[in-house]
Amino acid sequence: MRFGGHHAAVGVTLKADKIPEFTERLCRYMDELPPEDFIPRVEVDASVDLSELTLSNVEKLDLLAPFGQENVSPHFLAHGVMMAGGRAVGVDKNHLSCTLTDGMHSLNCIMFHCSSVQALLHCGCALEAVFELQVDTWKGRRSVKAVITSLTPLSPCAALEACLEDADKDFVTGLIAAGMTERDMCDMPEWESPESDRMMWQQRAQTTPQAFRQDLIQAFLGDGVLHDSQQQTLDLLGAGHSVLTIMGTGRGKSLIFQIHAAELALGKQTTSLFVYPLRALVADQAFHLERTLGSFGITIGVLTGATSLPERAQIMTDLANGELDIILTTPEYLDFHKDELAQISSIGFVVIDEAHHVGTSKAGFRPSYTRLGNAIHCLGDPQVLAVTATADAAVAQEICDAFKLDEMVCDRAERANLHVVDQRNSKKRERYLASLVAQGEKTLIYVNSRMESVALVRQLRKQEPHIASLIGFYNAGLSRLERARVEALFREGGLQVLVATSAFGEGVDIPGVRHVVLYHLPFSEVEFNQMSGRAGRDGNEAHIHLLFGKGDVSLNTELLHGIAPDHDEMAQIYRSLRALQQTSGQAFFALDEDEVARRATRLFGNTVTPSQVQLGVAVFEELGLVETKADETQGSRVKQSVYVVDYKGKVELSDSVQYREGLDEFDSFMSFKDWVLGSSADQLQDRIRHPLLPYDNNGEGR
Repeated sequence: MRFGGHHAAVGVTLKADKIPEFTERLCRYMDELPPEDFIPRVEVDASVDLSELTLSNVEKLDLLAPFGQENVSPHFLAHGVMMAGGRAVGVDKNHLSCTLTDGMHSLNCIMFHCSSVQALLHCGCALEAVFELQVDTWKGRRSVKAVITSLTPLSPCAALEACLEDADKDFVTGLIAAGMTERDMCDMPEWESPESDRMMWQQRAQTTPQAFRQDLIQAFLGDGVLHDSQQQTLDLLGAGHSVLTIMGTGRGKSLIFQIHAAELALGKQTTSLFVYPLRALVADQAFHLERTLGSFGITIGVLTGATSLPERAQIMTDLANGELDIILTTPEYLDFHKDELAQISSIGFVVIDEAHHVGTSKAGFRPSYTRLGNAIHCLGDPQVLAVTATADAAVAQEICDAFKLDEMVCDRAERANLHVVDQRNSKKRERYLASLVAQGEKTLIYVNSRMESVALVRQLRKQEPHIASLIGFYNAGLSRLERARVEALFREGGLQVLVATSAFGEGVDIPGVRHVVLYHLPFSEVEFNQMSGRAGRDGNEAHIHLLFGKGDVSLNTELLHGIAPDHDEMAQIYRSLRALQQTSGQAFFALDEDEVARRATRLFGNTVTPSQVQLGVAVFEELGLVETKADETQGSRVKQSVYVVDYKGKVELSDSVQYREGLDEFDSFMSFKDWVLGSSADQLQDRIRHPLLPYDNNGEGR
């Protein structure tokens, strides 16, 4: 045995009859080598982002030349990239030409003698690429190109899988498999309010109020503490003042009035009324308050246009009997029903959330806000807390005048750790999101419908097999127990990536979220602020990725149209119901929303959906045009029978709270989308980072 032409080559000369012995001894030697010696290795010099691979940067690699056996060309690693435009090339189709992308930046690549071309072309998941870089010149144009050494689909991590609880993995996988299909609610465990000894908590609130406050703080914040502006506002409320508090997104405005309302409920048996701008926000807050304050024996009720007439009657009865501590409602509902509330209930504390709408309502935007001052006067001028993140000097004065506020708290804290990444209107948002999620950092992704949350989580689990078990979803279609468990998993690390609707918003305080992704266009500025505010609540650097664009406007408009059909569509629904009533031959007839939608569409032209029929029936019942009664429950759905009243008069659809709320939410979206799509990235970042205060740091008015 001797060296060949150089030290990297070797030649062997031996007699033919020695070949078996040579083979046996060589195999014995190979068998003694450790298994890791047989795994192909690629030496990587640096991990890079595709954004770093500019022409000028790559040209600087020539400073390291010449490259050869003793000075190998550097190899770079790109993790979690996606492949686009891949194709097999060459006479034998065994070379791979492709583009690697992270959704923002792209890299043209070639991989020679690729044994897995077809598998890579069809894998559809995130990749790990090792490559050398060079500068190509074609027709006078210079560009960066990569010669790939290794291109591997990311695969499940056995060590990670072993660290996760099987029960948790099965739970999340089961949710995703079921998706938003009809589930047998009878098999689901019912939500049970936390057990509590209300009498014990009442005694503690009345005899040791400071200790009780600490109990409340611990229930909401764990080991956290109130910051100065929260404490100042609570002190003013405790002294009987009505207060305007201006505080930035994510600074804990809600915590202030939740604590004060709990102290009033158990310490003084006083009922509180929380006025929120959106019905969805009301529903989400009711869920979180029931979970947190229910353990203290505090009772919660919801009154919005979407609350059925029997439910409204029951809540009003409970209010009259002093059995409800906190009511959540909308400006429209309070405006319509202020006299009724004043007659049967003594409300001692009112919260106006997003109070800056008072300053915009005079221009016709959310007109119910203009009348809230009168509504509160009808309730007997109770104590008021108005909260917002945006109020210049003029708006602040209008708020104080409308609600007779005598104190103001301005929180000047900035959330400088939040950074906006502007990818609005990107045509590659799916690839951008895949590359972001592949990094494995704690990420919260917002979409605008329940169906989208399920569809996107399925897509991401396919694209990111290495962390598939850490990707889940959250929406209001889950049962209360399921929502609580998903939230706990995301908080504790059992999930690292969560695709959610706005249901995962205010009231959810989870530290360590490094990325918030607004994948779809939110429906309002309130949602935009709430979603963005989930990032970086631990004070460390965090990013808010704006992936929505103009193309989302039509989708949102369609969704909102389902809760606020126009006048002609409502007329179509009503006429179809009347026609069915006339042919039924009985007082009540079984309501089939699909059949009514088909009839209305066929007879009158405009497309009507079953969900619009359901909304129409609720509005007509509120206006006294129809009566309904519940039939037997079928699966998870309660069937209704309808009777169309022989009404000869004229009604206005806007006299329905539910319809008015829908119209106002539609108007809110139209105003919001112009602002959020037209503002610069710096303007949006400025809005997220700190509040708009009446005075600047020098005391000058704004």
